[in-house]
Amino acid sequence: MALISDLSAKVIERLSLYRQLLLKYRFTKGPHINSADLSRLTGATQESVRRDLMLIGCQSSNIRKGYEVNEMIDCINSVLNPYEPCRMALVGDNDAF
Repeated sequence: MALISDLSAKVIERLSLYRQLLLKYRFTKGPHINSADLSRLTGATQESVRRDLMLIGCQSSNIRKGYEVNEMIDCINSVLNPYEPCRMALVGDNDAF
């Protein structure tokens, strides 16, 4: 998996666009998408789509069906949002001032 600092600004921009479209796509279409469909939706070339996904370690498990949409979203999130949210509470008294 690539670190966000290793990726160019254009790749990060396209990954963000892929994620936005995939979040909508997973509820309106099927559970899979191929690079041709993602290319058509984003305006990027199929080669760019495949290269971007390869850079972050996202692979298609089935050549005929394409990429699994939820796995792609998780893969993109792991690069764009590498840290898990942490819940915490701040407790104290107001007498410090």
